[in-house]
Amino acid sequence: MAKDETKEQAKALVKRRDEVEEEMQEILGRLNAPGGAGTDQPLVDPDGFPRSDLDVIAARNDRHKLARLKSDYDALTDRIQAKLYDLHASEKQGKAEVQSSRTIRGTPEAASAPAPPTSGPFAIVEDVQSDSPAAEAGLKVGDRILEFGDVRKGGNGDETARLATVLRAAENQPLRILLLRTGQVQVTHVVPRQWAGPGTLGCRLKPL
Repeated sequence: MAKDETKEQAKALVKRRDEVEEEMQEILGRLNAPGGAGTDQPLVDPDGFPRSDLDVIAARNDRHKLARLKSDYDALTDRIQAKLYDLHASEKQGKAEVQSSRTIRGTPEAASAPAPPTSGPFAIVEDVQSDSPAAEAGLKVGDRILEFGDVRKGGNGDETARLATVLRAAENQPLRILLLRTGQVQVTHVVPRQWAGPGTLGCRLKPL
């Protein structure tokens, strides 16, 4: 399949997933509004009758639709990742990668690693502090981390602990980061180091 066609398909899937997420948020807004049914509260009273303070039929329909949309969202995410991996694998060998976080200044490039990542993202960037090593590397809130040095998603969920070990060992040395951003696999490098703020990165990663 042509690279451009795969890219367009990935963009279309991302757009559809965004639409699904927006619809889910609308439903959650109704369910979790004051006096709403919530997502898991009983819809019947202690005697087993439909609650009189709720529109039980509407609440039940919203919950069913939310469950279907969640399934659609997960399926779209899997399809997006498959398309991204296809794109990543099709990149030509030898494409220049950024050599240092101090030179790219926030401009990660499309990834061209020898092989596509074999697993999904293990963390998402929740915060990036100004003038930090993470900011210099171009990390942005919402970036999903596929690989950080030699740390990637495993089966035992210890990525956070392994990443902490890698950061301690690699202080003042460039580490390669493979990430997902707006439907594209990108690569950048960061140099963990002491700076004006806490830690050696200056960003907060949330495990997935």
